[in-house]
Amino acid sequence: MEKNERLGDRIRNQRAAIHMTQQELADRLGVTGAAVSAYEKGARSPSLDILMRISKVLGVTTDELLAGKKQVVMLDVTNLTHEQRVMIHDMIKALEEYNAMKSIISENKKLNDKLKLLLEF
Repeated sequence: MEKNERLGDRIRNQRAAIHMTQQELADRLGVTGAAVSAYEKGARSPSLDILMRISKVLGVTTDELLAGKKQVVMLDVTNLTHEQRVMIHDMIKALEEYNAMKSIISENKKLNDKLKLLLEF
């Protein structure tokens, strides 16, 4: 059970980091909100298929979820030209901006959903 609890903590922490609710994750996975809650509490283990889908939706590797280890990519740039280094730098900046935009879009979606609920009343 302890192993599942750590996995559950990682799922919950990563989900919270991208401002996603349990129900939003459940909808994206095609499972119930209760199933996601059970995964996060460590009461139930996700199947390998679900674990792979969780990692994709949350934008992490299965290794990060299972072992808590982030994948670090080291690149030896000493033999690259200046143009190649600039290109890599630009790609990294673009990925950082993409991740920031993804977070903003997720937050906007949550706010829009709340606004819709308020307007229904």
